[in-house]
Amino acid sequence: MRPARFGAGVVLMSIMSWVLYSALFCFQVGARTAAEYWLYDAMTVKRHLLRAMADKRKVLLVGGSSVWFGLDAGQVQQELGIDTLNLGLHAMHPLDRLVSDVRTDVKSGDIIIMQLEYDYYTIDTPYNDWYVNQVMAGNPESFWELNWREKVEFFLSVPPLRVLEGVGTRVTAFSPAELQKRIPMQPPEQVLLLMQRVWAAHAIPEGNYTIRNIDPQGNAVVAKGTFTSYGYPFNGQSVARVYPWNTLREFVRYCAARGVSLYIGWPPVVKGSMAFDSPRIQEKVRTIEEKLAELKIPVLGQAGDFQYDRRLFADTGYHLTHEGRALHTKHLLERLREKMSVPNLSS
Repeated sequence: MRPARFGAGVVLMSIMSWVLYSALFCFQVGARTAAEYWLYDAMTVKRHLLRAMADKRKVLLVGGSSVWFGLDAGQVQQELGIDTLNLGLHAMHPLDRLVSDVRTDVKSGDIIIMQLEYDYYTIDTPYNDWYVNQVMAGNPESFWELNWREKVEFFLSVPPLRVLEGVGTRVTAFSPAELQKRIPMQPPEQVLLLMQRVWAAHAIPEGNYTIRNIDPQGNAVVAKGTFTSYGYPFNGQSVARVYPWNTLREFVRYCAARGVSLYIGWPPVVKGSMAFDSPRIQEKVRTIEEKLAELKIPVLGQAGDFQYDRRLFADTGYHLTHEGRALHTKHLLERLREKMSVPNLSS
């Protein structure tokens, strides 16, 4: 009987531990831990710009910050003669959220160029560490709106240390002054009014990571910082097996049903930082190309075509200076011309 009682005790303790941990998890959801709160207002601005173009034929540049800092919507618009919007913001924004932000405002004849950072091809879950922290800290409603299966997947994706950090913040950061510092979002009307004033004044932002660093076409106004080093995750991680491909497959069907043209572009990288001539990297790139070919998504050029000198990068290995952005956009347009068979683009 003793072994049976011991086993039952272990099971009971395990259940109680999970119940306690689940209670702590729920308690800390919404605790304003350190997060990139400015991104919520930035998303408000870019969604507003997209909605304003909903009824127009347009080109949408979609991806993370390599799009925001690395592609020039004005340059694309001038070359193609089609209204263009840069929707890039952050490479850790999950792929399914990325496409859901776009899909409701596209129409027949639109062109979408998805320049996905290599992170998108290696992360096999919508709930990466950065994203779950952002949701719990600044947008807890998104968690509570998930169905029970998604809630469980989200819950299991959160590192226990992050839960403890949230609990600690809940317990110690109740002062009005502290909470005021961490208010994640302003009302959308205030955000958009602020941006209208910023654009009217042609104000130069104080840094890279602020809503003031978004111009009326969604581009980065400035790209500050000096590049030192950057570790691309693609060098040490495997290509994801399921999540990105299922997400893209569904989006391909959605675009095809609505007469929307979808292309994949490669992000800019620092020359020599990724060994594109090594068998290991070549195999990963080939895997991605094969997956995209299966989905029948046209790919603009080869991955190794978009390497640039380190002087053309700003603070990270995905953020180009304006000089680098112009060059990268030109290269991407050349590959797009080949795919679209449009002979009249300027050289």
